[in-house]
This record gives sequence, C-alpha cells and structure tokens, in this order.
Amino acid sequence: TVTTTTTLNDDSNNISTNHRHHHHFHFGQGRHHPHLNLRTLPHRIKERIVYWLQLAYHKFTDPTKIVILKVVPPESEEGVNVVLPFIAHLARSLHVYGVPAHRLEYELTLVSAAFGMEGSFFSIPTGIFFDFGGRTGNLSSTTHLIRIESGDLDMNRICLAEHVAQCVRTGELDCVEGLQKLRNIAKMGALYPVWANLVCYAVSSLAISIFFSGSPWEMGVSCLIGLYVGIVVYVSSIFPSLGRLVEVISTTGGAVIASIFNAYIYPIRVFFAALAGAIYLVPGLSLTVGVEELSTRNLLSGTARMMAAFVCMLQLAFGLAFGQRIGKAIFPVTKDQLFSQYSKLVYNFLMILATIMCAITFGILLKVQNNRRQGVTIILSCGLAMVGGFWVAEWLGSDIGSFFGALLVALLGNIYSRLTKDGIATVVTITGIIMLVPGSMGVKGVSYIA
Repeated sequence: TVTTTTTLNDDSNNISTNHRHHHHFHFGQGRHHPHLNLRTLPHRIKERIVYWLQLAYHKFTDPTKIVILKVVPPESEEGVNVVLPFIAHLARSLHVYGVPAHRLEYELTLVSAAFGMEGSFFSIPTGIFFDFGGRTGNLSSTTHLIRIESGDLDMNRICLAEHVAQCVRTGELDCVEGLQKLRNIAKMGALYPVWANLVCYAVSSLAISIFFSGSPWEMGVSCLIGLYVGIVVYVSSIFPSLGRLVEVISTTGGAVIASIFNAYIYPIRVFFAALAGAIYLVPGLSLTVGVEELSTRNLLSGTARMMAAFVCMLQLAFGLAFGQRIGKAIFPVTKDQLFSQYSKLVYNFLMILATIMCAITFGILLKVQNNRRQGVTIILSCGLAMVGGFWVAEWLGSDIGSFFGALLVALLGNIYSRLTKDGIATVVTITGIIMLVPGSMGVKGVSYIA
C-alpha cells in the first residue's frame, strides 16, 4: 500500500508530500476506512438492527399510557363541578362530530382514569349513558344520560377535541381550561366557504361518473345534479325542517334533471347519472362505521347505524324511482345510446384523475384541515384504495380487491398516526375507505327490489 502524507506550512505556500511504501497489510484496515475493524462489523450491524427494531416498536405500538394526575371522587365538589362537566361536554362534542362508539368510549375511559375514576360508558347513535364506580359495585347515585342529535362528520373538530382531551389527561390543561376550549371549538365557524362545498359536490359527482364509466355527456349531467344536491343540502341546513327529506328531494330532482337532458339534449343513462349526482348522500360511510362498531362488539350502536343506513337507501331508491316515473310521464322517452368504451390508456388516466378529485373534494366535504401533509396523505390513501378496489380486483376478484385496498388504507392510517405528532388515523382511513364501500350497489339493489 501507498500512504500519502501532506503537510501545509504556515509560513509559506510550500506543500511537501512524502510517500512511504509499506510492504505489509494489516487485516481490518481498508483503503478508505482505516479505523474499520472487520472483526467487529457483525456486532455493529447487530447493534444497529436492534436499535432500529426498538425504535420501530416504540413508534408503532400503542403509545397511550394512563397517568393518574390525581384522585377525584365523583361525589366530591371538584368532581361534580369541574371534572364531570368536562367529561359530559367532551362526550357530547365527540358524539356530535361523528366519532364511532368504540373510539368515543375509549377516549372517555382514558380521561376519567386520569382522575382516578372508573367510568362506565355506553354510546348509541342518538345518546350516551355514563356512570362511575359500576364495576366495583359502588354505584353512584346518578346515571347520566345525554340525548344527542348526531351531525355530519367533522374531521377538523374531531382532531381539535381529541387534542384537548389528550392535553387534559396528560396535565397540560386543567378541566376548566379544557371545557372552555371545547366550547370555543363548538363556536367555530365553517372551515370552508359555502361556494367551496358546492363546487366539491359537483366535482365529486363528476369523478364518480368516471368510475361508472360514464360518457362525457353523463359526466356533465352528473356534475350539474351534484351542484343541485349541494344547494338542497345547504338550504336544509338553514331550514332544519327539510333535513329529513334531503335524500328524497335530491334524488327526485336529480332524476327529473337527467330525464329532461335525456329527452331534449342527448340520450344518457338516467339512473346512473342521477345516482352519481347524489353520490355524497349514499350512506357508504354509515355502513362502514356500522360494520366497524359491530366488529368491535358495540352491537346495539352498530345495528342501529346499519338500520339507519338501510332506511337512507330506501329514501334514495324511492326518490330515484319517483323521479324516473315523473320523467317518463311528462317528457318523451329516448332510448339510451350505447357509449363506446375508452381505450385502456385513457381509462387509466381518467381513473387517476378521478381519484385525485375524490380525495380533494371528500376531504373538503368531511371538513379536513387545510394541511399540506394531511392533503398528500389523503390523496395517497385514496390512491391505495383504488389500487385495491379496481386494479387488484381485476386479478383476484372484487372481494379480495376491496379487502386488499382496505388493508392498505388501514396500514397507512396507523403509520400516519404513529409518525406524526398530532396525526389521527381516522382522518386518513375514512377518506380512503369511503372509496371502497358498496353504498351505490345497495341503492341499486333496493331500487331493483322496488
């Protein structure tokens, strides 16, 4: 080997170089790493592997730890006037914002345990019961019941409320401060303006029409019907008495609009255009949450939510059938014109474009925070759902494809919640799973039965 020694003199710019030739070679010394000992290399590699495995274990295992801040008896003055009002307001807030039963009961159990209380919670879609000391036999004198009208899913408020609950149970906030923050969250204005929601209704209907292999004319009609549905939903928020008829009014009007277009402008498939326009009203999310609650043994809440989804499907199917009958009775009937399918390249491009549009519009309609990190993760979640739901389904069948897509979405959601400080897996999984649920298939099945 040849060793080169370079010396720089401070007094001048002369550089002297000495070459020393060695005729022997020391085992464990390399040309570029003279301090690397090959004998200890396997041990160092083992240490690094153990380090990364331990890091992954702490990241991906459940980090929740119950820390008892102080023991507060439920019957004490502090328990009645401070802790219990916070727990009750937290339960109401999470329930109204759309948290599933198992997640709601889990969060309330953690908060009550932080104050040394053994709480028993029971949640149904229209209310929640809770008591303290039931498991030990020392029942309190009062069982609390909160009657709640469930609202639309609000991912932004869910994230904020769960963050407040986490701060209270870790001692960063006391119950009085946490209660005030929950009230401020409830008073918050709309996260996105009305016009943005209306645009999202229209664009999401256009994207779903692409999934239905619709023609360009059907895409345009679906977009128009989606805008109409958005207006109906907005008007029903101003006049609550119309809230129970949103599904019927939306699908009936959508079917009439599609029938008019089919009679006087261009032949289209009336049923699929109207269904794509009202796709956001299809209870696919309710079906998903209901199945999730049943799988976590929340049988009453899951069954009630499933039946509510079935009733919503009946309303949608009745509206579609009624609107089609009106269209056939008033407007001239035009036979559907067969549309030649897109080429494989164009179809794949449209599917990717529709997936991105659904990710953005569903994120806005579900009130996800305007966060670049969350936005990219949601788009990736919807992309993984489509990979399983469409492309993998072509190889292994629709059932295996949907399972594979749901598995990928769930893994992404849990990884996101572990690697980010304030990440919640529900934000990612809901937007991805909603692409896979067969809500439209249920509406079509009920309409065929009707």
